[in-house]
Amino acid sequence: MNLNDLNEVLRKHSLWLAKAEGGECADLSHADLKGADLFRANLRGADLRYANLSGAFLLGTDLQHADLRGVRFEGADLGGADLRGAKLWDGALTGTALDPLLDDDYYDD
Repeated sequence: MNLNDLNEVLRKHSLWLAKAEGGECADLSHADLKGADLFRANLRGADLRYANLSGAFLLGTDLQHADLRGVRFEGADLGGADLRGAKLWDGALTGTALDPLLDDDYYDD
C-alpha cells in the first residue's frame, strides 16, 4: 500500500471514529505495511487481519479493539501501543518491541 492510500484510509477512519460524514472503518486486512510509520496513529477498531506490519513503527498507536488476527509484527516497534481488547492471535511477534511509552517530552524535538 502506498503512503497516499494509507493516509486516505487513516483520514476516513478518523472521521468514522468521530461519527462524521464520509467516515469508514479502516480495512487494512492483508495490506503490506512493512516498515510503515504509524506513530501514534488511531486504528481503534480497525481491521488489520493478516496485514504485514514487519518492521513497522507503531509507537503509541491506538489499536484498541482492532482485529489483529494473523498480523505479522516481526521486528516492529509496538512500544506504548494500546492493545486493550484487540484480537491478537495467530500473529507473528518475533523481535517485536513492546516496551511502555515513555514520557511525551522524550519525543518532542
